Amino acid sequence: MHSLLLAFLFLAAPVPPQHPLPPPGIVLTPNDERDLRSQLDRLTRRLDSLRENPHAPDVIIFEKAVRYALDGNEFFTPEDVFRAKELLRIGLERADALANGAAPWAHATGLSVRGYVSQIDHSVQPYGLVIPPSYSSDRPHRWRVDAWFHGRSETLSEVNFLWDRLHNAGQFTPQDTIVLHLYGRYCNASTCA
Repeated sequence: MHSLLLAFLFLAAPVPPQHPLPPPGIVLTPNDERDLRSQLDRLTRRLDSLRENPHAPDVIIFEKAVRYALDGNEFFTPEDVFRAKELLRIGLERADALANGAAPWAHATGLSVRGYVSQIDHSVQPYGLVIPPSYSSDRPHRWRVDAWFHGRSETLSEVNFLWDRLHNAGQFTPQDTIVLHLYGRYCNASTCA
């Protein structure tokens, strides 16, 4: 009898309130939404002729990040809107460079964001790199690469990930080492396979 009563009490207990993940974003001003969609459409059109370029994922990451933020209501602060506009500007600069046969970011040192095509679902995924000043692609040398699994946050959108990877080396930057920052959304984070 006691186990039946305990089962009833357990089933009748109130469920703690749930909140959506990620949380809802801020409401964009009509001007900001119009500007973002206009620049996003411009970048999407530029990418149409570049998708076969091996460096296209390095541009698609910007288009995808802003599209997801717009469609998924993932602008959490007014600063995120500014960041998205800047990322679209960078994406357009990279698209112009690719159209001219160049990809200077692929050989630069310092902070960089790149993209790759997932073998799992063929989606383009972003990642960040910290390339030490001592690195040179034309010099014979074996470079250590460390992967940084940054964890997750309820407001870690691709916009915020790209922005942080372009402006913050992170807390782990060993000398003469390439640091790879992996992106993981809140819903699945990063895993080793």
